[in-house]
Amino acid sequence: SSPRATPVRVLVGDDDPLVFKFVMSVLPPDQYIVQHAATGAEVLRAVDAQQFDALLLDVRMPEQSGYDIIRSVKLEGRASALPILVITNYPKPADEREQMLLSSPLVL
Repeated sequence: SSPRATPVRVLVGDDDPLVFKFVMSVLPPDQYIVQHAATGAEVLRAVDAQQFDALLLDVRMPEQSGYDIIRSVKLEGRASALPILVITNYPKPADEREQMLLSSPLVL
């Protein structure tokens, strides 16, 4: 496939710098602009300040969880059209509310 005229803008919300490094290693730099946010507050600031094509989001982060971010971005309308791909080392949600958020059609 041919490259897009403009690169895809991706925000990686994860407190583990190795995850960001991995994402950078698999996304071609001529096709993707990748930005890192290590805390929930940084994710929300970035989403408020810029437009992204996708958010790769860890669910377990300090200060605010990924679930808090999903609620704020999707349900409170910060960037309701932003696709969110959840990335995590935790295989199961902690409770029914977390499961409902992950099962929502709002989250990929």
